[in-house]
Amino acid sequence: MRGMFKQHITAVLLLWSAQLFSASFDASDVQTSESKKIRVVVLEYSFIDALQLIGISPIAIADDNQPDRILPQIRQHLSPWVSVGLRSQPNLELISKVKPDIILADSKRHSFIFDELNSIAPTLLLDSLGAKYEDIIESARRIGAALSYGSEMDESLRAHSLRMKHYKDLLMTHDNIQFAVSTSSGVWLHTEASYAGSVLKKLGLNNVNISTRYKSIPQLEVNLEYMLSTNPDWLFISHYSDNTVFNDWANLPIFDLMSAKNKNQIVNVSPSLWSFSRGIIAAEEIAKELIQVVANDA
Repeated sequence: MRGMFKQHITAVLLLWSAQLFSASFDASDVQTSESKKIRVVVLEYSFIDALQLIGISPIAIADDNQPDRILPQIRQHLSPWVSVGLRSQPNLELISKVKPDIILADSKRHSFIFDELNSIAPTLLLDSLGAKYEDIIESARRIGAALSYGSEMDESLRAHSLRMKHYKDLLMTHDNIQFAVSTSSGVWLHTEASYAGSVLKKLGLNNVNISTRYKSIPQLEVNLEYMLSTNPDWLFISHYSDNTVFNDWANLPIFDLMSAKNKNQIVNVSPSLWSFSRGIIAAEEIAKELIQVVANDA
C-alpha cells in the first residue's frame, strides 16, 4: 500500500518537474480517517496549515526548535511530531530516520538541498518564504493533488473563500492599514507583495501608499522619516525581540506626528500569526483579529 502511494507521489512530482524550481476555520470539523496514514515531513509552517485543511498531521516538522511558533489553532490538532530542526537548515539525518512518504519543502529555502531531500523521499518544492496569499492558495492545491486529496482540498478552499468574503464584508473601512516588523536592527514594512500585505488586500483593506519602485519588494526596510511619510491610520506591528528599533522611535518627539500614534491605533501583534505562519488558517485568524480591533473601533 505504501509502495503504491510512493509510486503515485513520484508520478505526480514528475508531472510537475518543470515547475519544481519556479518559484473561520475550525480544524475540529475535519474528520481524519484511519486511511490517512501518509507519512509527511514539512519544512515550512504554511504546509502544516495546508495539511490541516485535509485532516493530515505531519510526522516531522522543521519547527525551528520552537513548537510554540506553530499557531495554537493548528498545534492543538496535531499528533506528536519529530522536530527536524531549523526551517533554514533542516536536519537531513533526522528526516531520513522518520522514513517519510513525501517531503514538503520551500522553493526558496530548500532548492539547494533538493537532491538530498529527494533521495530520502519524493520532495515537492512549494512557495512559502516570500510568497503572497495567492501563492499560498496554489501551494495548498498542489499539496492536495500530490497526496490524492485534491477534491477535499478544493472543498476546504471553497469554504475558506466564503469565510474570507464574509470577513471582508465586516471590514468596511476607508482607513489605510499597514503591517510592519521590527527587530533590534531595523523596521520593515510588509507591502502588498508580501503575505500579510496581500491578505490585507484580499480583505479589501487599503495598504499605505508606497512608492511605485518599492511595491514589488515584499519587505521594505524603512527609516522613521519614510514611515512618517506613509502615515498609516492603523499600524499593526510585530516585535522580534524585546528591544527593537521601533521602540526606540516611539521615544522620539517626531514620532508623535504619526497618525496611528495620535489615534492610539498602533497594535502589537504576534509574529507567528502575521509573519511566520503564512497559511490559509492564518489568513482567517488575521482577519478575525482585524475585525476585533478595526471593525469594533468604527
